[in-house]
Amino acid sequence: MAKRVVVTGVGVVAPNGLGKEAFWQALISGLSGVRSIRRFDPSPLSCRIAGEIVGFDPLDYFEACEIKRMDRGHLYAIVASLFALEDAGLNLKEEDCERIGSAMGNAVCGIESTQNESEVIWERGPRWGSPYFAISFFPCGANGVLSIRLKIKGPVLTFCNGNTSGNDAIGASYQMIQSGRADIMFAGGTEAPLVPLLLGSMAKDGWLTTTHNETPETASRPFDRTASGMVLGEGAGMLVLEEYEHARARGATIYAEVGGYFNSNSAFHPLAPEPNGYGLVRSMREALKRAHVTSQEVNFVNAQGLSLLDYDGMESRCVSDVLMETAPHARLSAISSLIGNTLGASGGIQGVVSALALQRQIIPPHRASSTVNPSLQARLAGPQPQPDPLDVVVQNSYCFMGKHSTLVFKRVR
Repeated sequence: MAKRVVVTGVGVVAPNGLGKEAFWQALISGLSGVRSIRRFDPSPLSCRIAGEIVGFDPLDYFEACEIKRMDRGHLYAIVASLFALEDAGLNLKEEDCERIGSAMGNAVCGIESTQNESEVIWERGPRWGSPYFAISFFPCGANGVLSIRLKIKGPVLTFCNGNTSGNDAIGASYQMIQSGRADIMFAGGTEAPLVPLLLGSMAKDGWLTTTHNETPETASRPFDRTASGMVLGEGAGMLVLEEYEHARARGATIYAEVGGYFNSNSAFHPLAPEPNGYGLVRSMREALKRAHVTSQEVNFVNAQGLSLLDYDGMESRCVSDVLMETAPHARLSAISSLIGNTLGASGGIQGVVSALALQRQIIPPHRASSTVNPSLQARLAGPQPQPDPLDVVVQNSYCFMGKHSTLVFKRVR
């Protein structure tokens, strides 16, 4: 018999808040983390805004010698995991380390290390290169450092599936526990993509907005007819997933149950969304089926929301196809409206939102918009948090190349 899997800890490092409570308060207050870039001079770029994290000092968590070996994305992942560990109240010394694992998602983790190292070698020569670069640019580096720091020896999984990476890491962790392979998994996503190399390239290709440099707080506009492109964001979101009976035995606080997971591929086009959105529809329906819940029971859709008109239109059509006839009161909201598109970290940060929404019985707001796309058939959450009985949350993620991923979180009664 498949084991039940629950969320017992959450940790987040986000542009609008470090840690669970700061993030949640910013979220329900509608506080945007999108701002003018401060980390480097963005003036040569056409997109000069991002969901950039401020107030994060790695020395609060690491020795200086450790920081040299890690990419910024690794740092975010470790800190979010430490927050989740503390929140779960776990004493790892009392657990079987061979039954504790980690799964991490990212899309371009290591890109800041790559850009910095390239500049050093170009300007000063190869002999000035860092001996740690081979570690810091690896997408699997965050997982490796985390397992060493926490002394956990169970499954170690890394996903590089673009925006769906965090969702897929949580889904795979759920399957590991469900099948009996592990008792506890650290699961989520991390990303630190804010470098001139990527910002310049994505803006030139038309993916990033270049028209809101003076008004960054309102630049990310998912499901809005005036959306002009994505805003890149950074951060990490991590969950502690635990086998239900294991969590009960130690008296853990349970946020939610992970009920179902499914990923699919549209195999349609490298950059354009599938017009009928069948891949995402299939992902949602199969995840609900595996969670043993009906579409009528869904209260909240934790949406991807890319702020690209064709992709937002595809997601809204899919939500409508799956839910609107059977669950017309379900609300849709996208955290990207407040922190931008955090790529591989998206699913992890969304997972924190799903867990907290179910625990606190509040649908988080979608940033206020007076120009909602008229083709949006799903009901967009308002600009204020909405206390509402929540039983089922559907969490969507999708990416270029036709990847789709859906998680279903359920209230534990």
